[in-house]
Amino acid sequence: MKTVIANWKMNGSKELVGEYKRHLDDFESFECNVVLCPPFVYLEDIVSCFHNSSVKIGAQNCGYKKNGALTGEISCEILTEIGCSHVIIAHSERRQFFHEKNDEIAKKIQMAQDHKMTPVLCVGENAEQRSANEVEDVLRSQLEVLKVIKNVISTDNSANLIIAYEPVWAIGTGIIPTLQQIIDAHAFIKSILQGYFNEQGHKIKILYGGSVNPSNAEQIFKLELVDGGLIGGASLDVKSFRDLCAIGSFGSK
Repeated sequence: MKTVIANWKMNGSKELVGEYKRHLDDFESFECNVVLCPPFVYLEDIVSCFHNSSVKIGAQNCGYKKNGALTGEISCEILTEIGCSHVIIAHSERRQFFHEKNDEIAKKIQMAQDHKMTPVLCVGENAEQRSANEVEDVLRSQLEVLKVIKNVISTDNSANLIIAYEPVWAIGTGIIPTLQQIIDAHAFIKSILQGYFNEQGHKIKILYGGSVNPSNAEQIFKLELVDGGLIGGASLDVKSFRDLCAIGSFGSK
């Protein structure tokens, strides 16, 4: 079954929360896993709207410690208490603007899994790295966080992990890789996962993200190694995101 995740980033409003609530029946009817990740301040509203539904709620980030004197951070303990089941970790914007490194990212993944949350680990190269044919080197380096915590993540728990391949140069630009480039990246990621987790690595979902919209999603979602999408800008329009979930639902059959 495909997974379609909405990442509102630093956007949204109570009005948008209400629009999503009005389409609850639509999201419930889709044969795909729907995850909504609004900003922290709207999490409880979204959780309340979709309580007892099949729609899952996630956060866009988490702290790397259980609790303590870390002003402005949100712990996985708090997130699970209010009803979050997923958390996006190491989005390229976190790497670029907040200088997140592998050691911190690894701690966040471990913390999420310790609290029975599903971490969505984001990986992807920038334009310069793509031009220099460094895609595999970049992905290998970013996925090394899993190697560091391999002994902590049991083989059973490895399936409770999602990878999102988001080439940085495609995010918000309207430019997407060729289908073959997506296939190659996902196949390489899958090979790394199987190297770390053996056959269990095959169960880890790999999503594509970066300028996904209803006009291009069908051809992307039907690719064999694409298990769904991490959706940014298109998730700010309920109709567009609903259409993407419908496409994901069709692709799950």
